[in-house]
This record gives sequence, C-alpha cells and structure tokens, in this order.
Amino acid sequence: SSKTVPFWIYLLILMPGIIVGSMTISYDVEFRKQVAFNLAGPVCLGISALYCYYKKIKKDDLEMVLMMMLLPLLSQMFYLFLYTPTLRQEIIHLSGNYAATGGYGPNQIATVFGLGAFLLVARLFTIKNKMINLIDL
Repeated sequence: SSKTVPFWIYLLILMPGIIVGSMTISYDVEFRKQVAFNLAGPVCLGISALYCYYKKIKKDDLEMVLMMMLLPLLSQMFYLFLYTPTLRQEIIHLSGNYAATGGYGPNQIATVFGLGAFLLVARLFTIKNKMINLIDL
C-alpha cells in the first residue's frame, strides 16, 4: 500500500546504522551479534507497524488485551509488597537499590510499574463501567 511508505522509509533509514556500526565497533566484539542486538528493537517496531497498519480491533478485544497485560503486573506488585524488606533494614542511597526492588533491577521495576499506570489509565478511558473504574483507581 502507498500509505505504508513512511514505515518503509523508517526501515530503510536503519540500514546506514549497520555501516556506521561496522566502522565504529571494536575488533574484539562479534559484529553480527552486536548489530542484531542494537537494531532488533527498531526493526521489530517497523515490521509490527507495517503489519498492524489498518488492522481493526474490537473494543471488547482491546479491553481483554489491556486486562491480560495488567494481570502479571499486579502479581509482580504483590510479590514486591510481600518480599521486599522494610526500608529501615536497608541503607537508603540515591542510587538504585536491588534489595528494595525484590532482587530485580530498579530501572526494570520502574518501567514495569509505569506500564501498569499507563494500562490503568487506558482502562479508565476505554471502560465506562463505574465499578471497574473504581477498582482500577
């Protein structure tokens, strides 16, 4: 489709990154693995944009997807609530504390909880049931 041209241009713009990466990478690193590691995310984003363009999703299916993404995050929240030591037991620093995040990385936990907040706000705007909105809040 001619409407997907911006996505194809995005994928083509990623190609010079391979050439620049080959010039700047050190000799002790395997080139194929390094390029695949750095470009896997952007390439997957472009391919998924091409695939999902003009795909329709029903409102009920969207609500189900939001719920299925939210449930593992809720279980992670309860795990951290139960197994994180009290902050009096841990020395508090300005840097990330692995003990305060249940042994996970502080950045990963912050990202997961940010995704959870986004999902709850998305459910708040898409679901018009007052009881469900109250539970989500």
